[in-house]
Amino acid sequence: MNILISGAGIAGLTAAYWLHQSGHICTVIEQSPTIRTEGYMIDFGGSGWDVAHQMGLIPELESRQHHVNEIHYIKPDGTIATTIDIKALYDIAAVAGKFLVLNRRDVVEALYQHVRDYTKIDFDMSIRSIEQTSDTTHVTFSNGSSEMYDLVIGADGIHSNVRKIVFGEEQQFTKYLGYHFSIFIIPALKPIPDGYNMYLEPGIQISIYPIKNDQWMIFVTIKNEDPTIPIHAERNAYLKNRLKTMGWISADIGEAITDETYIFYDTITQIVNPVWSKNRVVLIGDAAHCPTLVSGQGASMAMAGAYFLNQSLSKNDTLTDALLDYDAVLRPHIDRIQQKAKTFAPNFVPSSQWRIYMVQWITRLISLPIVKNIVGKQFSVNSVIPSDQSRNS
Repeated sequence: MNILISGAGIAGLTAAYWLHQSGHICTVIEQSPTIRTEGYMIDFGGSGWDVAHQMGLIPELESRQHHVNEIHYIKPDGTIATTIDIKALYDIAAVAGKFLVLNRRDVVEALYQHVRDYTKIDFDMSIRSIEQTSDTTHVTFSNGSSEMYDLVIGADGIHSNVRKIVFGEEQQFTKYLGYHFSIFIIPALKPIPDGYNMYLEPGIQISIYPIKNDQWMIFVTIKNEDPTIPIHAERNAYLKNRLKTMGWISADIGEAITDETYIFYDTITQIVNPVWSKNRVVLIGDAAHCPTLVSGQGASMAMAGAYFLNQSLSKNDTLTDALLDYDAVLRPHIDRIQQKAKTFAPNFVPSSQWRIYMVQWITRLISLPIVKNIVGKQFSVNSVIPSDQSRNS
């Protein structure tokens, strides 16, 4: 088939790889002028690992991983309240060594390098309209050009343009979990405990992830009943004001934000869509089923979705049957992951000092069997790729 993929992110580039392997002709369009470089640290394992392994990507991803051994919960005075051994957490999550800590953009760059030699990728391009008939789709692009395709794949993220054009306005598919989050990079300010440092106050979490060149990646999550996010021109001032009254080095982090600091800002919102395809248009990744960063499986399930879509196209005689099969195979896994994320969200950013104490108390007892069992159920990232297909090494 002649296939158009909208979105050169993790889902879209993974789909381009697998569809090429199956003999399809793919064109990828991306509204950004280049591969997107914004990103945040992600836990990469389970399904994503198995798909990347089959693609031969693991050595490249391993070369890009960030080696962090501990997660520290920090007190207001800067001392450590409690520490989680990451290896122990991986063991509880039952990933059997198949786990990497990566920057999301490193996954995108590795995928891009993997497919660019045989996939046409057009940047600074988006879809203006899609018209479907029983045997083709007619796509008009932002530059005025148009083309016919057998299948259009919307892999363009939580704010999907393809979903809006074909399925309807975004708000009918969103389930807001009650949090805003922002990510930005500042120079390292002072020595801090080695590892991933988290500071909690009721309704807000600040995480510091040391990255190369003496920089910190700052991740701020704020409980907010209103899903409306500050306009771009007001985000820097909003965060500076929010951080200046907090403990530890929060105020210093706020002061390090300048007018030039690029801040990625969005809400923690799931996408819940009763159907992922309509005629010859199908959604994958966050465009179809954003599980949110709280799940820790967004990137992995984006890759798994692309993989399952190709599997369904390969084993079914008609496109209609293939798209129904893709939905039937993947949806139970997505429903489970989204439900777990909704359950865990109040512990991700505790709303009271009592909840903060409880989270930190549980981490101290994580080696006890009963606690390990509870935490394991929440953090399990077992692969959804069938064992006869995962080719574990």
